[in-house]
Amino acid sequence: MPENTFATNSFYEVLSTKYSEFLKRDEVYEIIIQFRRLPLWPGHQVMWSGVPRDWVQSWADERGMQTLSSALGPLMDGKSRVCRRRHKTTEEWSLYVAGASALFAECLPKGHVVTLVTRPPPQRLHPLGSTTYQLLELPALKRDIYGLSASRIDVVHITVRGAENYAYQFWPIDEKHHWIESFSYCLIRKHLGRKSVRLSSSKRR
Repeated sequence: MPENTFATNSFYEVLSTKYSEFLKRDEVYEIIIQFRRLPLWPGHQVMWSGVPRDWVQSWADERGMQTLSSALGPLMDGKSRVCRRRHKTTEEWSLYVAGASALFAECLPKGHVVTLVTRPPPQRLHPLGSTTYQLLELPALKRDIYGLSASRIDVVHITVRGAENYAYQFWPIDEKHHWIESFSYCLIRKHLGRKSVRLSSSKRR
């Protein structure tokens, strides 16, 4: 993002228009102001998809990294008077969080590595491409409103024991073969475990 971009009215206007389906204009302003207070540290942002949020938050906190919840601070805390959750329906709050996720991807420092946490191969992301990450965050990471992008997106599969600190490139080149070479035994063990459960169930019947 160009220097001092946060201070320009055009920045707010463009993002308010782009994400009007999810956020009101004053909400866009409020979220961006919150991002300014942090600040957002280059290379320390974490996105996630298909993994429990609490797990990702704990993993990120242990490594001094920032998730959307970290960046939003009181705006995401239901006990805070500035959090809008109490004034929204469940559907409205879901839209708000989706919009905030998109702004997070737009506003984080570009030209640096962004970390993504997902389920392990073979199906890391939703096959229909219908998650917030796939629809909103990823496009903004590849090209924000100024045409800038993350230098690289690395992925980590924290649900696999022993792989919590193993990151490999997801974009622009998908290097999942490196992960599979190192952790294929985990996938085989998981598959055999499921098969064993099915066999045991059939015997009981």
